[in-house]
This record gives sequence, structure tokens and C-alpha cells, in this order.
Amino acid sequence: MVDKIGIETKVHMKVALPQWDGKVATVFDFARELVVYTIDENGSCEACCHPLNNSGLSCRLNLLFKEEVDVLICGAISRRMCRLLLQANIEIHSNVCGEVEAVLKAWQEGQLASFRFRCQRRRRGERCRRAQPTREC
Repeated sequence: MVDKIGIETKVHMKVALPQWDGKVATVFDFARELVVYTIDENGSCEACCHPLNNSGLSCRLNLLFKEEVDVLICGAISRRMCRLLLQANIEIHSNVCGEVEAVLKAWQEGQLASFRFRCQRRRRGERCRRAQPTREC
């Protein structure tokens, strides 16, 4: 799509969620499947599943780049992966748990920070971070 001054703009957004048995995988770096949703300007979604088959860091990065992902919603994520994604201007929402479809809907409605979707797994004495966009790792 081209706007009024002739600049091409995206008419869709791509959101990726690593999944395990229909739920957000606990750690992105070790997830076995990635679901990429293409969301158009009307909010309708189209999903595409990608097996990760124990692929390493570079394969996961390449898949996200190839799919032109804008947003990653995940459970835990390594600092190294987080830094690389932020350098590529991919928005990251980490420390998220729940059913993939419910999490995606909550993100679309701006409700991802709800207690319902926060990861409760943490070490003793460690504070639970909210599911907010990550700006630093």
C-alpha cells in the first residue's frame, strides 16, 4: 500500500509465538514450533506453523527475518537472542504464558500485561516481570 505522499507502508503485521501443545512455549530458544500470524488492517488473522526441530540460534533468527516478523510473544528468552531481535527492531513480549490463541487475542486487545498471561515460574526472591514490550535485555 502507498500512502498519500508516495511512501510504501505495511498493510499487515506479523506476530510470532513459539508453541508447545497449543500453549506458549516456556523458552523461545528451545521451542519446537513457531506459529506466525499475519494480521491484516481489519484484524483478521492467518496462521502458518513452522517446525523448529532443535534448530539453533541462527536458524531461528533467519526464520523470523525471512517471515518478516514484527512482534515476538514468548515465555523466557535468552539475553543473546533478545539483543539480536531488538537490534533487528523486532518487538518482544516475554514472560508470557497461556493458550496461544488467547494470548494473541489479548495482545490484539492490549491486555497482554494482564495477570492471567504473566509467567508465574520464577526463582525464590525474584520478581515477576510484566508482559510489556522489552526495550533492553
